[in-house]
Amino acid sequence: MSNDLSYECFKERLTLTQTKIEALKNLENELVEKKRNEAKEKLLEEKSKGEDEVSKLKKKLIAAERANGVFQVPLPTAATAAEVKPVVEKAAPQPNKAAAQPTAVPAQKGDNNATAKKGGGKKKKAAGGAGAKQEQQAPAEVDISRLDLRIGQIRSVKLHPNAESLYVEQMDVGEAECRNVVTGVVKFVPIEQMENRKVIVLCNLKPSKIRGETSQAMVMCASTPENVEILDVPADAVPGDRVIVPGFEGEADAQINPKKKILERILPDLRTDNSCTACYKGKPLTVVGKGVCKSKSLKDVQIK
Repeated sequence: MSNDLSYECFKERLTLTQTKIEALKNLENELVEKKRNEAKEKLLEEKSKGEDEVSKLKKKLIAAERANGVFQVPLPTAATAAEVKPVVEKAAPQPNKAAAQPTAVPAQKGDNNATAKKGGGKKKKAAGGAGAKQEQQAPAEVDISRLDLRIGQIRSVKLHPNAESLYVEQMDVGEAECRNVVTGVVKFVPIEQMENRKVIVLCNLKPSKIRGETSQAMVMCASTPENVEILDVPADAVPGDRVIVPGFEGEADAQINPKKKILERILPDLRTDNSCTACYKGKPLTVVGKGVCKSKSLKDVQIK
């Protein structure tokens, strides 16, 4: 009877010990998982801080480059790169070495024919050279990539001293100094809605005088004869961000030449769609990684 009691007591203790061991293992696993998650969160936090710092430094670099006249061109994505067709340059025709070193021979009956062939070769060479020159001077494609569209922020605004329908703004477009911009939206946008507003600005127009005030850029708006709305931009866009259209990436002109009517050929294809999104040839005006630009309520209308 005593042995049976001892065995039962031992068995009970063994079960209790195993239970404690199992509980300690579970606790150990929980502690390991907790430490792993804490380390992961710390690494993610450090990564986020690093990315923020890189982003700030990148913006400062872009602002400095733009201040020195260097335009920023977004790298093409895989989708846009697939649309780019490789351009194969035609090699200029090479002169015939044998023809360049004629051998002196006595005049023969067939000399007239030989002279005619030689002359024909020169004509072909001249024609080939003219074709290569014409190919090199082929005009650049006229599309929205020729326009330097950027995010701007109105730092200050006042009524034009000589025109009741115009505002004069100090516009931050990511450069060292603000630009002076004249905008004719007094009838449609209260001055309170202009202050500190982010807008799309066309930056490579030739500066012009408007009622005595120099305008160094143009604010892009959705427009009808009855209403005008300044285009809204993504909330996290910052001054100097480039506004592009997917499929039309490229380097903007340093300054649009008004004599070439480039703007007049692009604007007809700039419209809002049925969801008020600003589009060029049906593709949205985009700030890369931040979103698209829209009108507040005007659908299927001209943008200018």
